[in-house]
Amino acid sequence: MAWARVDDGFDDHPKILGLLEEEQGPAAIGLWTLCLTWAHRNTRRKGKTPGLIPVGLPRRYVGPAGRELAKLLVAHELWDEHDSGWMIHDFSEYLPTEETKAARSAAGKKGAAKRWAGKRASDARADEAEAKQTDGNLPSDSHDGASNDVATDGSRAPAHRAIPYGIAPTPTPEPGDEPSVHHDTSDGGAADDPDDDSDEDEEQDDQRDDVERVCRHLADRVQGNGSKRPRVSKTWRREARLLMDSDGRTEEQVHRAIDWCQDSKFWRRNVMSMPKLRAQYDRMRLEAEEQRDRASPDQRDPGPGRSTTDERVAQAQALKERRRARAEGANPDGTLIPPNTILGEVV
Repeated sequence: MAWARVDDGFDDHPKILGLLEEEQGPAAIGLWTLCLTWAHRNTRRKGKTPGLIPVGLPRRYVGPAGRELAKLLVAHELWDEHDSGWMIHDFSEYLPTEETKAARSAAGKKGAAKRWAGKRASDARADEAEAKQTDGNLPSDSHDGASNDVATDGSRAPAHRAIPYGIAPTPTPEPGDEPSVHHDTSDGGAADDPDDDSDEDEEQDDQRDDVERVCRHLADRVQGNGSKRPRVSKTWRREARLLMDSDGRTEEQVHRAIDWCQDSKFWRRNVMSMPKLRAQYDRMRLEAEEQRDRASPDQRDPGPGRSTTDERVAQAQALKERRRARAEGANPDGTLIPPNTILGEVV
């Protein structure tokens, strides 16, 4: 990354002090700074004019006022007019010379070499300390005058192997002792994971028709929205099973949740896999309930986990009855519809 250096006396320069007396002076100084960094990044290349500001650049930063601010910078000799726009005054004079760039490059290489040498020395010391620690963990060749290679019953025991540093051997329980189980919760997690699956559960996932149906349904909907068809993996099947078995969702609720999220412009981007569906299920359910509460009875979308097929049929039948009654001028119960009402709602 290159740098556009500004003198620390910039704020006290007569040109800047004079510019600050103008009403648009601070804005002009901001434009000068933005264009200075742009020029250092874009005009110090082969075939470019160093310090040249194109005509349209000020407008990009400050809008229509850019041209007036540019005139103000020219008036205070911070910019010079140019056929193709403006030139930053004395831009080339303050660029580093070839000698300066060569000196900076040499200093950078020297610093990098010193840092790498220090790192190699540090790594070597760490390796040496680890080797000593590993050697200290090795079992000795004898214990109480008896060789480790000979078991107490006289049989030949396997030769000891080096134990990797930081890994303790698993103790062998004595006869009659109950084996103990240690759960490592050093990462802050719970010792017992309710979602922890056995190999038997994973085999059941592959054989369950309801798991396959919901996974295939989600893959179909994702593909139907124009995305690449996702692969139904073991993780998909596991999350689908847990969504129904552990989270208590019925297959029908999961199907409706899939349709609801894939019909949403927001959620279809965020739920494209079964693990995501399970993770976001409750958030989607709450959002669907809010939409349902805000909508009129005829427009309510039950959302994931809120209704059944029978309820939808009943709602459609009720709507049909209200429309028929309106056409006949009476409510479903036989009473007349008051004037200026539609489906029982005052207009």
